[in-house]
Amino acid sequence: MSQVPSHHLTLTLYREWCKEDSGNSAPGRDRIRLLFELLDYAAWRNDIRPWRSLSRELTQCAAALDPGATSTTSTTALVDSVQRAWTIRRDWWPAYHFSPASLPRSTSVPSEETVSLIGYKATVAYFLLAADNSYTQAALTLVDDFVVKTKGVSQLKKVVRNWSTLPLDS
Repeated sequence: MSQVPSHHLTLTLYREWCKEDSGNSAPGRDRIRLLFELLDYAAWRNDIRPWRSLSRELTQCAAALDPGATSTTSTTALVDSVQRAWTIRRDWWPAYHFSPASLPRSTSVPSEETVSLIGYKATVAYFLLAADNSYTQAALTLVDDFVVKTKGVSQLKKVVRNWSTLPLDS
């Protein structure tokens, strides 16, 4: 089956692969690759759905790496998959997706969906860049000023409290 990463049915394929995953690590690796490829395209840059999914995938990787969790070969394979996907993007994704200048000014009131998107993107930046990266720090400052709680913001705060970044350095 030929895949077009920017096609609108890519998220449907992602959801189907999630349903099919029955402990086999290969579909997880494919899902991560698919999400990275989708987010390479400008049309998906500010769509909450792939960011929410990638945030969830990276959080699951981090949770599996927790010292209390039993690390398996599939966990290592998933982290390797993230590292491969990130290595080819580390030079351009931070400026493309994680620029603090892209965040709304603190004087404007962003929509709940925008705040949730910011939370998911900042979660991904946290895992891929570093805990103290400028996008995540600016996003935390911005969302602290926003009264309404969103799923993306809750995810971000939970991740920052509970997990370390992923070990992606070569």
